[in-house]
Amino acid sequence: MPNIYLTLAIGLFLGYATSKYALTKDLNPKLWFVLGFFFGILAPLFLLLIHPIIQRRKAKLTPKIEKKRTNPMFERIDWYYLDHNHDQQGPMSFTAFKNHFDVGEIGDDTLIWNEEMKDWKELSTQSDIVIAITPEVKSKKLHPIKT
Repeated sequence: MPNIYLTLAIGLFLGYATSKYALTKDLNPKLWFVLGFFFGILAPLFLLLIHPIIQRRKAKLTPKIEKKRTNPMFERIDWYYLDHNHDQQGPMSFTAFKNHFDVGEIGDDTLIWNEEMKDWKELSTQSDIVIAITPEVKSKKLHPIKT
């Protein structure tokens, strides 16, 4: 009878250890607990062998997002915008301008200006600027570009 308890304890230990290791590899810990419990030391060894294969497959399936290129001119000029009270904000760098957009101080209907523009324009009408400041995956408060 003591052999059953020892076998059960070893199975629980190996199941637990395998599940914790699987969790560090972003794999299903419940599945790997069961595998570690029933297959003993073979499960963590198998996990060590298949993890690089799984990573390569995930890398092939994950879409590669190309980093957006910002027009270099944007960084060389000063930017201005009119806030909600129509007070002029600026001059600021393009990076600071993007940060104001990211926190919601600049929206699609915000009037913007720089020394390359003749007049103040709504951000949503400036497609090159909209593309440069919006995140790749999600769009922040911007409607389709007006032409």
